Amino acid sequence: MICIIFAPFFGGKKIFDSVVPRKIQLNQDRDKILKVIPLRQHYGEITKQFALIFFPISILIGAVLVNSYYREVGSRKKFIKIEEKRVVEVKKILINNSFVSLILDVQNLAKLPYLKEYFDGRKNSSQIPHSHLGYLDGRKNSSQIPHSHLEHIEEQLVAFAKYQQLYYQVLLLDTTGQEIIRVSYENGEA
Repeated sequence: MICIIFAPFFGGKKIFDSVVPRKIQLNQDRDKILKVIPLRQHYGEITKQFALIFFPISILIGAVLVNSYYREVGSRKKFIKIEEKRVVEVKKILINNSFVSLILDVQNLAKLPYLKEYFDGRKNSSQIPHSHLGYLDGRKNSSQIPHSHLEHIEEQLVAFAKYQQLYYQVLLLDTTGQEIIRVSYENGEA
């Protein structure tokens, strides 16, 4: 009431007229803000709405991430399988080539003249000695070849081992598995 009394004296009407609309505007702004900010009784509804929106979106994003991960793992497995099959095929070819080379070497060795004569003489022999010692100590069967032929065979096997440089040992065995000739190749020496 004091304001009303003094208002006409100090230009209070102008002040009062400017303050009242501001007060009304502030009250309206406060009401707008309070409508946006929920009261405690509305927290349960907001939490429910948040859960209904957030969890499905989270599950969807998680499903997309898991799907992309499993696709990546699947493609890597497929790539590894293809790569391993390729490696196996290459190894298979290398092993096959090694066997072909080995078979060709054995076929070439079988064509050596003294070696062929040796085994032909052994096939025709009615008596097959169990080792080459019979040849070395002078006991020769009529169908057996001379000791010099064994020396020629040994020289040819030494030359073969030096030329190939693949085999650690080249052995000549008889039909009973007894060693007749052994050529060891190591560090360029046979």
